[in-house]
Amino acid sequence: MPARRLRRAAVPAVITAATLLLASSSVGGPRPYAEPALRTQAALLSVDDAVIAVGPHEQVERFEGSNVTAAVVSAAGEGAHEAAERHGELEALADTQRDWLAAGTVPGPERYADMARQALLDLDTLTLDNGAVLAGPTAAWLYSWPRDASFVAVALARTGHPEDAATILGHLARVQEPDGTFQARYLPDESGVPDGRGTQLDGGAWYLWAAAEWYAAAGDGEADGDGEADGDGEDGKDGGDTEADEADEADEAGGDGGDEDARAATLEALAPSLSRALVAIERAIDPVSGMPRPSPDYWEVRETRTTLGVVAPMLLGARAAQELAQSVAATPVGVRPAWATALEARAASVEALLGRAVETRFAPLGYPRHDGGHVKDAAVAFLMPPFAPGSPDVTAAWVEAAEGMARPAGGLAPGVGWKADGISWTPQTALFALTAAGAGRVDEARSRLDWLDAHRTDAGSLPEKVLWDGRPADLAPLAWTASLVLLTLDELDDLDAQD
Repeated sequence: MPARRLRRAAVPAVITAATLLLASSSVGGPRPYAEPALRTQAALLSVDDAVIAVGPHEQVERFEGSNVTAAVVSAAGEGAHEAAERHGELEALADTQRDWLAAGTVPGPERYADMARQALLDLDTLTLDNGAVLAGPTAAWLYSWPRDASFVAVALARTGHPEDAATILGHLARVQEPDGTFQARYLPDESGVPDGRGTQLDGGAWYLWAAAEWYAAAGDGEADGDGEADGDGEDGKDGGDTEADEADEADEAGGDGGDEDARAATLEALAPSLSRALVAIERAIDPVSGMPRPSPDYWEVRETRTTLGVVAPMLLGARAAQELAQSVAATPVGVRPAWATALEARAASVEALLGRAVETRFAPLGYPRHDGGHVKDAAVAFLMPPFAPGSPDVTAAWVEAAEGMARPAGGLAPGVGWKADGISWTPQTALFALTAAGAGRVDEARSRLDWLDAHRTDAGSLPEKVLWDGRPADLAPLAWTASLVLLTLDELDDLDAQD
């Protein structure tokens, strides 16, 4: 893939944040529902790889098969020749993006091909050259969340773009704190954080999971390249600028993610950072109970009690670290590196502690959101396939959570205890589509995919929210939702391959 410059983000005019409407509910009669406005319906690329946020009432002009704007805005005093040159630059950029799309695969059944292609184009548009992933194209979403970036890395790796996934992992390694933790979100130029939200303990866990998934996908060599639908850092005490140096080495080595030597070199460069992430998880949990200290999770609110939204990803990260270390041992590249042996041993110990916490503090209460609580949220999905083996009790809790999180338009809220504002959130809806597919509940996965497909913006992008009456809201595209949809479609492909 040709090198592309670090993109700038352009923000459209400010739109009214929200209004309240006394609406008629199908389940409770008239009631007030929140109606946040749709800020953006699409994200397009322009000259110099600038990201343009397209407002809901603006015309979407782009080159066919790409997210590159076809609208050439002439500068004051510019002649026809200069305008033609700019048009040529945009056309070349569109060719580059179309080539990128064709180099990988479009997952899922043909009925979802348009949604899948647009989700891939949106992820490519929101992923900067340094590996930072913009959560969305405007306002408070113009930052890189480790959680979202990890999901995007896995989605790209699974769809035949392992080199892009490796670049994202390199970005995460560079912004990682010296103690192995991750802040809630980062400025896309890696210069720091935008606010004082602080660390979120699930960030390192998702990073470990993403690295393991990337390594496995980069070694599969399954991408057919036609772009068509297929039906020593052990103790975390490295000093100086070593983290940035390691991440830069990972980026350089990851230029050809499908090549075994490049894959091994990339992983070797990431290894100290991955080890620090696991050490941070270990230090955050009680050595007796296995419970991590309270931390914000995907709800993005301060917590005084430990949540399943932190414990379950941590458990996943520990398992992923072991799988990664075992995969390194299975490769014919020579002697197993010492870091892999140490990573596997530490991860096994951490998994045992976290498994104890889940079984003693969450399972007896039906897997609620909070330690000692009773109200469920979407985090129970992180204990379902493909994230975890699952069990009849977990599945029952997952079904009950979905029933309690259902919203008027047909999607899901982040949790049963979420405010009754009538809004469906697409990330949680897509998360339950993914776990339905992982559990082999194909009809349920397709039903949720159908809903997501039907509630895209006019430009075809997946929004963050859907109002009570089915209108998309807040912004589109949302990187986390796009990645979850692609992973669901890939999971359906895996099920088809097993038949």
